[in-house]
Amino acid sequence: MANLNEIAAHPNYDAAASSASKATIFVFMATFGYLVFFSGISPGVIGGVAFFFIGIFAVSLLISMPVFLLRA
Repeated sequence: MANLNEIAAHPNYDAAASSASKATIFVFMATFGYLVFFSGISPGVIGGVAFFFIGIFAVSLLISMPVFLLRA
């Protein structure tokens, strides 16, 4: 397994990590929008807002970061 310090020291790390995170967040937002508008199941205002804001952070930390590190 690669050393995390070596990965973070790479010159393209910031741009690649930002790009991966943005792509993951876009996929989350597209999926969330599809479920809200086309699934026929309404999460309600409070549930929808909570799921959206918790999901944005969770997707970045739990999906995007590990996948980026696996690719590096």
